[in-house]
Amino acid sequence: YSIQYIGWSAFDKIEFENLQDSVLTGSYDKPYEWQDGWHYSIGGTYYLNNDWTLRAGYMYDTSAQDKVTSISVPDSDRQWFSAGFTYHIDTKSNVDFGFTYLMG
Repeated sequence: YSIQYIGWSAFDKIEFENLQDSVLTGSYDKPYEWQDGWHYSIGGTYYLNNDWTLRAGYMYDTSAQDKVTSISVPDSDRQWFSAGFTYHIDTKSNVDFGFTYLMG
């Protein structure tokens, strides 16, 4: 399990500066008005036998964006449902599979 505080508001405004000569503007600011968020997750592993290991997990993220949106960060609260397994072929080889379903 984990709980994390994410300080998105530190990126409330991003400043860009063009260091090369260009006909384009030398610099500009991009306001985001991001809000701080939280990340909660929990997961588990079950050792079925010597050959199979099963895993599952759940994660919830709160959105960093309120009014101004960007494709750079999640734009809504999100839920993640994950599952996977490992098949132990021998002492040196494994096959792993994982799947995540994202809502939000």
